[in-house]
Amino acid sequence: MKEEGCLADYRKRAGLTQVQLAKQLGVSQQTLSSYERAVTTPKPFQMQRLEEILGVSKEVLFHDEFYKEGGNENVL
Repeated sequence: MKEEGCLADYRKRAGLTQVQLAKQLGVSQQTLSSYERAVTTPKPFQMQRLEEILGVSKEVLFHDEFYKEGGNENVL
């Protein structure tokens, strides 16, 4: 099983559970979990919605190299 990545961290920072965020995205909790573990990738409209909800660009949410380097210039 892969570790949770950046998406899970930003979800937690926003004070949301997987169930809450999944409901806002219109997906199941299992689907959101697969996004967080990088098993599957959200569709473009879901990425846009994640940006709106979490206030973070998709580049930050889905690029581990940037996240591991501690960058934050793409935070909206």
